[in-house]
Amino acid sequence: MKLIYVHIPKTGGNTVAALLRGAYGKNHNVFRESHDMHNDHNVMSATGHPDYKVNHMYLPWKKQRYETSDIIMGHFKKTKYLHTGYPMITWLRDPVERVISNWIQQGTKWPKAKAKAPTYYNLVGDKTLMTYAKVWNQAQWWYCDGSIDDFLFVGICERFNESIEKLGKILGVGFPKEIPRKNPTKNKIEISKSVKKEIAKYQEKDYILYNKALERLDKC
Repeated sequence: MKLIYVHIPKTGGNTVAALLRGAYGKNHNVFRESHDMHNDHNVMSATGHPDYKVNHMYLPWKKQRYETSDIIMGHFKKTKYLHTGYPMITWLRDPVERVISNWIQQGTKWPKAKAKAPTYYNLVGDKTLMTYAKVWNQAQWWYCDGSIDDFLFVGICERFNESIEKLGKILGVGFPKEIPRKNPTKNKIEISKSVKKEIAKYQEKDYILYNKALERLDKC
């Protein structure tokens, strides 16, 4: 059974991928699309990312990997694979904490981003946290196209172990009790409650999805 994993940035995607590889075994491939949000036809209208000219899914080796892999994961919008009918999963995180984590991580990439994609850099690069939060808001809403109803399962980062256990039951696979953390945010910065409260104002739609996902996990 193919499984589509919509990996929203800074929601534990590398950890989930490692767990899926371990649970499905070495004979099952995990195909990771690299930053497909830059190449997808459904790209964010706010950015356009005109610096990226090629949709890598159309390269021959990518097409072959897609066809032979059991799990497809990447930074793409859910609508990209919705037509396939394959089950989809994703993970959500407290919107404010996700934005802060993404901002810290991206701060280490600005020089490379400026060289590779100047339009993208000029929009979100080298910004203060608050400016970044205003520009790069509602990311989870965008990836999920405003609804989590089409997902077989939606995990919650703040309840990661519980989410993994419930996902395992749904998929009929066993995950290890010891969960390795992959790609944690480095150089963490303490952000005041007042700043977080201000950031939350720009994450209204993401909180709608996040709260629905919390309710859904409770019933799972």
